Amino acid sequence: MEVYRQVLTEIEAFIENNSLVPGDRLPSDRDLATMLHVSRVSVRQALKVLEGLGRIGAQHGSGTYVREPGFTAAIADLTRGLPIDRSLANQVVPIHRAVQLAVLETAFVRRTDEHVAHVRTALERRRRELADDPEEGSLEFSFETSLGEVCGNPLLRRLQAVMQELFVRAWAASGEVPGTKRRLFEEHVGVFERFAEGDLLGALARFREHLSFPPVVESVGSPGGLGNGVVEAEAGHPRAPTATSEPATDPLVSECSTQAGGAI
Repeated sequence: MEVYRQVLTEIEAFIENNSLVPGDRLPSDRDLATMLHVSRVSVRQALKVLEGLGRIGAQHGSGTYVREPGFTAAIADLTRGLPIDRSLANQVVPIHRAVQLAVLETAFVRRTDEHVAHVRTALERRRRELADDPEEGSLEFSFETSLGEVCGNPLLRRLQAVMQELFVRAWAASGEVPGTKRRLFEEHVGVFERFAEGDLLGALARFREHLSFPPVVESVGSPGGLGNGVVEAEAGHPRAPTATSEPATDPLVSECSTQAGGAI
């Protein structure tokens, strides 16, 4: 847990301290691991979180590049005098939910075949990651970020990015995650199905349920949802069944289930 938080923080600091801007290339994960004196696994996990936030982007065969500026100063202002812990995580949840629902509704208004394809691509990429890398964590926002990228409101997208980054920091500090990686992916697919079908109310209902999670406590040794993925519901706060718990029929979920041994 502490290693993961440290690596995420230090990579962000590296970007800031070296004045990297969108389009600049980051060192390889091997070089970053050497510089930070941590394992390459920890570096890859932190980079994947930053990629899901839209902060960086990986280009196959080329490397990892900065995509968006960070919001360290904005987050510092928002959290001044507040402890970065479980209490902050609880405060973040309703604000994060309101912003993400606004992003979904705004993206729906501008929905085109191209935009739907963009969001689908993000989900397909996530599905491949889950099938290829069972150690992948659940603090991952590529689906939400893809909606922000097609919502057509740059200010709302920036607000989304701030809340996502704050969400990651708060929940990582609390030692908890909002759910298992495969369940969260399945719920994303449920939202996407309604979005693609033109069912705004259905999409909003599913997304609201998805974003109204109680915490899930990671087992010892699993760094903030970025370890072995073994989780248990917090005592007194079991995750209630929702509409997104129905058996998935979308090809994205079906393929993920097949490649991951049926465990979603």
